[in-house]
Amino acid sequence: MAGKWYMVGIASNDEVFLNHKATLDMTMVTMTPTSEGDLGLSYSSLNVYGDCWKSESTFGKTDTPGHFTFISQVKNDNDMRIPDIVYDDYALFHITRTKEDGSLEFFSNLY
Repeated sequence: MAGKWYMVGIASNDEVFLNHKATLDMTMVTMTPTSEGDLGLSYSSLNVYGDCWKSESTFGKTDTPGHFTFISQVKNDNDMRIPDIVYDDYALFHITRTKEDGSLEFFSNLY
């Protein structure tokens, strides 16, 4: 799983994604598993204004294989599951984001 992957498909109910999906470029993510079993993700792409956008986070492992969690800087709880992966071909991620107001956003990403 370590290395560069390209997001080739995404489905989401996130308002920002829905409002700008027609103008989004392909996102590259560098996945870096840690020695503790966590998963570092470094994203980069062009934003809606044509500027480079980068984001980094480390998702903590749980007791369930393929299940990771992360609390963002704006206090969103992120629950990430990797239900299917073929290491030299594709990876499917499902992320559920619980916002501070309790609302849920869902992301299904195909790499």
